[in-house]
Amino acid sequence: MPETGQNRREKTRVDFQAQIVVDIPASGIALDGDSRNLSLNGIFVETDETIAVHTPCTVSIYLSGTAVPRCLSAPGEVVRSEARGIAIAFDPMDIDTYTELRNIVRYNSQDPDGVY
Repeated sequence: MPETGQNRREKTRVDFQAQIVVDIPASGIALDGDSRNLSLNGIFVETDETIAVHTPCTVSIYLSGTAVPRCLSAPGEVVRSEARGIAIAFDPMDIDTYTELRNIVRYNSQDPDGVY
Protein backbone atom coordinates (compact mmCIF):
# COMPACT_ATOMS: atom_id res chain seq x y z
CA MET A 1 0.00 0.00 0.00
CA PRO A 2 1.46 3.42 -0.91
CA GLU A 3 2.33 5.76 1.91
CA THR A 4 0.31 8.95 2.20
CA GLY A 5 0.42 12.30 3.97
CA GLN A 6 2.92 12.63 6.79
CA ASN A 7 4.46 9.19 6.12
CA ARG A 8 5.81 10.28 2.72
CA ARG A 9 7.91 13.03 4.20
CA GLU A 10 11.58 12.27 4.38
CA LYS A 11 12.57 15.00 6.82
CA THR A 12 11.29 16.07 10.22
CA ARG A 13 8.73 18.89 9.89
CA VAL A 14 8.15 21.32 12.77
CA ASP A 15 5.80 24.19 13.48
CA PHE A 16 7.79 27.35 12.95
CA GLN A 17 6.64 30.96 12.75
CA ALA A 18 8.83 33.65 11.24
CA GLN A 19 8.57 36.55 8.82
CA ILE A 20 9.29 35.37 5.28
CA VAL A 21 10.03 37.13 2.02
CA VAL A 22 9.78 35.07 -1.17
CA ASP A 23 11.63 36.63 -4.12
CA ILE A 24 10.51 35.57 -7.61
CA PRO A 25 13.39 36.70 -9.83
CA ALA A 26 11.66 35.94 -13.16
CA SER A 27 8.89 38.45 -12.41
CA GLY A 28 10.70 40.82 -10.04
CA ILE A 29 8.07 40.16 -7.34
CA ALA A 30 8.81 39.89 -3.61
CA LEU A 31 6.03 38.41 -1.47
CA ASP A 32 5.74 38.92 2.27
CA GLY A 33 4.32 36.14 4.42
CA ASP A 34 4.70 34.11 7.57
CA SER A 35 5.97 30.58 7.83
CA ARG A 36 3.74 27.88 9.25
CA ASN A 37 6.11 24.94 9.24
CA LEU A 38 9.64 24.06 8.26
CA SER A 39 11.76 21.04 7.40
CA LEU A 40 15.17 20.60 5.84
CA ASN A 41 13.33 19.92 2.56
CA GLY A 42 11.19 23.05 2.53
CA ILE A 43 8.83 25.54 4.11
CA PHE A 44 5.13 26.45 4.00
CA VAL A 45 4.53 30.19 3.69
CA GLU A 46 1.16 31.69 4.54
CA THR A 47 0.40 34.38 1.98
CA ASP A 48 -2.60 35.72 0.07
CA GLU A 49 -0.67 35.52 -3.19
CA THR A 50 -0.83 32.53 -5.53
CA ILE A 51 2.30 31.49 -7.36
CA ALA A 52 2.46 28.86 -10.09
CA VAL A 53 3.91 25.47 -9.19
CA HIS A 54 7.52 25.00 -10.42
CA THR A 55 8.29 28.73 -10.05
CA PRO A 56 11.92 29.20 -8.93
CA CYS A 57 12.35 31.51 -5.96
CA THR A 58 14.55 32.54 -3.07
CA VAL A 59 13.19 32.26 0.46
CA SER A 60 14.43 34.70 3.11
CA ILE A 61 13.67 33.68 6.70
CA TYR A 62 13.93 36.49 9.23
CA LEU A 63 14.99 35.16 12.63
CA SER A 64 13.97 37.56 15.37
CA GLY A 65 14.42 35.35 18.43
CA THR A 66 18.16 35.94 18.58
CA ALA A 67 20.15 38.72 20.26
CA VAL A 68 20.85 40.17 16.82
CA PRO A 69 18.10 39.61 14.22
CA ARG A 70 19.36 37.52 11.31
CA CYS A 71 18.20 36.42 7.90
CA LEU A 72 18.71 33.03 6.24
CA SER A 73 18.23 32.76 2.48
CA ALA A 74 17.81 29.60 0.45
CA PRO A 75 16.93 28.90 -3.17
CA GLY A 76 13.82 26.89 -3.84
CA GLU A 77 10.86 26.09 -6.05
CA VAL A 78 7.13 26.36 -5.43
CA VAL A 79 5.77 22.81 -5.20
CA ARG A 80 2.20 23.56 -4.04
CA SER A 81 -0.01 26.64 -4.17
CA GLU A 82 -3.30 26.86 -2.32
CA ALA A 83 -5.68 29.50 -0.96
CA ARG A 84 -3.84 29.85 2.35
CA GLY A 85 -0.27 29.83 1.06
CA ILE A 86 2.54 28.16 -0.85
CA ALA A 87 4.81 25.21 -0.17
CA ILE A 88 8.40 25.68 -1.28
CA ALA A 89 10.95 22.90 -1.66
CA PHE A 90 14.50 24.01 -0.98
CA ASP A 91 17.12 23.55 -3.68
CA PRO A 92 20.67 22.69 -2.64
CA MET A 93 21.99 25.41 -0.34
CA ASP A 94 25.30 26.37 1.21
CA ILE A 95 26.45 24.40 4.24
CA ASP A 96 26.08 27.32 6.68
CA THR A 97 22.40 27.84 5.79
CA TYR A 98 21.76 24.09 5.94
CA THR A 99 23.38 23.90 9.39
CA GLU A 100 21.29 26.85 10.66
CA LEU A 101 18.08 25.29 9.33
CA ARG A 102 18.98 21.93 10.87
CA ASN A 103 19.53 23.64 14.24
CA ILE A 104 16.15 25.40 13.98
CA VAL A 105 14.36 22.14 13.15
CA ARG A 106 16.21 20.29 15.91
CA TYR A 107 15.42 23.01 18.50
CA ASN A 108 11.70 22.98 17.58
CA SER A 109 11.36 19.20 17.30
CA GLN A 110 9.74 16.98 19.91
CA ASP A 111 12.49 14.44 19.16
CA PRO A 112 15.70 16.45 18.57
CA ASP A 113 17.81 13.31 18.30
CA GLY A 114 15.59 12.06 15.47
CA VAL A 115 16.12 15.11 13.25
CA TYR A 116 17.79 14.27 9.97
